[in-house]
Amino acid sequence: MTGEADRVCRGCVIDSRQVEEGTIFVAFPGENVDGNDFASRAVQSGAGAVVMTREPEAELVSLAQDKGCAILLTDDPEEFLLRLAHAYRLELGCLVVGITGSIGKTTTKDVLAAVLAKRYRVWATKGNFNNLIGMPLTVLSAPADTEVLVLEMGMNHFHEIERLSQSANPNLAIVSKIGTSHIGILGSRENIARAKAEIVQGMCAAGDFLPLLVLGGEDDFTPFIRDTFAQPAGIDVMLAGVSDDDEVRARDIRVDDEGRPVFTLDFGQGETIDTMLAIPGVQSVPNAVKAPRLPIAWA
Repeated sequence: MTGEADRVCRGCVIDSRQVEEGTIFVAFPGENVDGNDFASRAVQSGAGAVVMTREPEAELVSLAQDKGCAILLTDDPEEFLLRLAHAYRLELGCLVVGITGSIGKTTTKDVLAAVLAKRYRVWATKGNFNNLIGMPLTVLSAPADTEVLVLEMGMNHFHEIERLSQSANPNLAIVSKIGTSHIGILGSRENIARAKAEIVQGMCAAGDFLPLLVLGGEDDFTPFIRDTFAQPAGIDVMLAGVSDDDEVRARDIRVDDEGRPVFTLDFGQGETIDTMLAIPGVQSVPNAVKAPRLPIAWA
């Protein structure tokens, strides 16, 4: 509606208080607070573009014209964010790792990000920014020189992981474990497994790296996800965890005097590494093991 076609915007927020020069502000209507009411504040603060869900008043249009701020209209700000994040993800051209599961997503994400950061410029999900709004905001906040994006993907309903995956296009994905979170909404662990397995729907190759899904041999829904979702989609599967069936597994697990797990990471064919987690408790081991064997971590 207004704006300068050659203006470059940097960053994206949904809180007008976080607007900086050139930021995109996306207004979300809510039951108690309507983001559209803060469009004027965003323009005054230097926003490069304001995305609204209702027609702006003439006064706002005039202000935006004076400030060189674009005003865009959408009937679905959530989908707008996802598509914008997808476009930026393609522009970055980096490797993307998607992590989902009922238990252990954050542990897996933190361990993987720490391992990768030793070799690459990594940008990872912070806090609980793992839903249909938080994940695209994470992508859009990534620096232009990012080499690896590590994205946590959460959900409450069917098709949410699918939408996140299609936005982020992960090259590598991890399903940590199928538990009982959201069973009151989805009705069964099988349905939870189906919802988590939606991550394969947006996966793609990245140069020489073919799409790879990492699952745990100890999880009773691993064969279901592998046979019903990954293999039909042409996605390779690797097993990692604490089971004898895992290609990569932790063995000889014990804890030190401070409660930190110490174990041998066995890659098969005689290749092992003795390691320790900084996170106390052996319950973190199965999820942490899924991270280090990813090819980009050990290239």
